[in-house]
Amino acid sequence: MSAHEQDRSLDLFQSDISITLPALPGTHWSETLGNQVIPQTSQATEIKDAINGIELALADVERYKNHVQHKLDQLDLHRAKLAAFAFEHKSFVAPIRSLPNDLLSEIFEWSCPLLHKVHDFPVTLALVSRRWKAVALATPAIWANITIGGYYAGRRLRKGSGLQCKMWLNRSAHKPLSVSIIDPQHKDVPEQLISECTRWEYFHCSIGSSKLIQQFCRIQGHLPLLRSLVLQAEIGVVDLEVFEIAPQLREVVIRSWRHERLKLPYHQLTRLCVVHGLPPAKWVEYLRLCPNLITFEAEMGSSATTTFSPGPYFTHGCLRVLKLYGGALYCRAWDEHSPMVRVVLPALQILDLHDDGTMGYSHVGSTQPAVDMVSRSGCVITTLRWSSQIEQDPIIDHLHAFPHLRNLDISLDVGWIPPFLERLTSQNPCASLETLDIFVAGKLAFHEKKARASQHPQPPLSGSWLDSQALVIFLQARRAGPHCLRRIRISDSQCGSFEELCGHPEPPEIQTLRDEGMVVAFGLKEVSKEHWDRGRPYTSCRKFTGRGVKV
Repeated sequence: MSAHEQDRSLDLFQSDISITLPALPGTHWSETLGNQVIPQTSQATEIKDAINGIELALADVERYKNHVQHKLDQLDLHRAKLAAFAFEHKSFVAPIRSLPNDLLSEIFEWSCPLLHKVHDFPVTLALVSRRWKAVALATPAIWANITIGGYYAGRRLRKGSGLQCKMWLNRSAHKPLSVSIIDPQHKDVPEQLISECTRWEYFHCSIGSSKLIQQFCRIQGHLPLLRSLVLQAEIGVVDLEVFEIAPQLREVVIRSWRHERLKLPYHQLTRLCVVHGLPPAKWVEYLRLCPNLITFEAEMGSSATTTFSPGPYFTHGCLRVLKLYGGALYCRAWDEHSPMVRVVLPALQILDLHDDGTMGYSHVGSTQPAVDMVSRSGCVITTLRWSSQIEQDPIIDHLHAFPHLRNLDISLDVGWIPPFLERLTSQNPCASLETLDIFVAGKLAFHEKKARASQHPQPPLSGSWLDSQALVIFLQARRAGPHCLRRIRISDSQCGSFEELCGHPEPPEIQTLRDEGMVVAFGLKEVSKEHWDRGRPYTSCRKFTGRGVKV
């Protein structure tokens, strides 16, 4: 901004600012205003003249108002220019400008997410400035994320082309690659990418043609770095053996494939996610195939033809995380005729049972076999996640089976929350509980109130409010107990605040607990998202940011 522009701007606001407002015009009828006096015909002309004078005064006021508004708009514009001017000057002294190139390259590398949704991350960096472009081009690791097919960048669907693939490969030097082929209609993989299969570290593939499978046959036995694999079949189930020899493979997500048709080094896997309706009788088969498995996730299915002959108990000594989901179907895993009731998991620490409630007509079944499995295994469950809108009372009654529980994440109908908190207070089944997340399900009053806010007159609300008294009593008891609850978070599908959930302002006791160090939060998207997403199949077996670091 030049000095001339600054002086002109100042002159603009220093002149012509004073305004004199006109007084109310005097009339002979001022003292009779508001009365029911009927003027004579001769007096009507005088009244019309008075009205014309008042309207002229109104026009003057409107003109003055527009003049002032114009000045205010100019002030806002000038303020925005000054703010931008100050920001541009501050950027000169920003610490990142003084960083050496090697450190800036290190930051780029640690900030680069290895996900196909952000395939254009290195290009975005290169567009910032010439220096950033030079550093980005000299940082091979950020070009090691290669996507073939459609992917989302921002809100637009883009296509990763073969030409782009070659460019990314050339710029990635010899770094390990994260490869995603996410378009099932894609039939060709660039030859250069196939020839670089020895550098594949993460591979996510949606196979939609037999031609693509034929191309993959060439990589068999040439995957020394492969650590993570996601496979989804969009065509009929076929045999696939190309990933059978992969010495570093540890994490696998299987979608739309039967394990007998897919050859993998199951004995070395530490995490397995089976994302399709898995018959209960197949569960133990996967556990037997993977003796070193630490995390097992599966979408539970059902099969009327599946039979199971009870046999000896099967012990898996490594499994620490067990997650079952898939609507109301996972309950069949705990049926008395299911093989899962004969599994012993002595190392289990995290148990996650999810039911999205979309099949409300199908009863979940008894939770007693699950509790029996925990008791039989002698495992120490420290984290329990339970999400079901169908059967809730039994899981509350069975909390005594988890005496070492430290983290509880539970979805409850709004009507079940008060008795749940009362039992936690009176019976204290989880004395070591440190964190508690509650997702409020069911018919909430404030949801109904928001949905029909425009109706007049409003009918009485049929939904329920969250009982704040039971909540306060529970929190105060936990604060005074020998094992203090460190955090409680409560949310619903619309992330309502305390006042929205309970129908009245937050009581002072809640703030007192916060002042004493307890984290009490309402309406967090993190809690709501966990319960909405928990029943959804994982599309990738890792969430990595830079250098493969888990977040």
